[in-house]
Amino acid sequence: MKATPVQAHKIASLSSARSSDQAFGLIRFGREVPLPDGETDVWVAVPTKLLPYLATSAIKALPQPGPGGTADVPYALPSLGAEVGVGPNGEIVLTVAVEQGATLSYQLDAKQAGELLADLAEAVAETKLTGKKPKG
Repeated sequence: MKATPVQAHKIASLSSARSSDQAFGLIRFGREVPLPDGETDVWVAVPTKLLPYLATSAIKALPQPGPGGTADVPYALPSLGAEVGVGPNGEIVLTVAVEQGATLSYQLDAKQAGELLADLAEAVAETKLTGKKPKG
């Protein structure tokens, strides 16, 4: 397959905010090389309903585990904390705190929650047996 050239901005920094009406996520990309007018910032207004897809797309751009799931994980986001609770409609919610004050919340059904609980118990036991400490 022939390669298709892609024009893209090389980004050196980024930040985010919410619009005052909460309808948009405002993402600022700081260009590595300024535009001809000297401007380095590129702002994008993403409708709030599309932000989960933006986050998913960004996560998919990270190196992904191969077959076997957790057997070979090339990149793992550091967690600053995790909580499990029950949402207002009775759903099980797993919330993980990550960098820059962000949290990711996942809705789990009872089967997924049970499997997660068993997997966590197994991983904790394995860590205790091997004496290996998590990297980070």
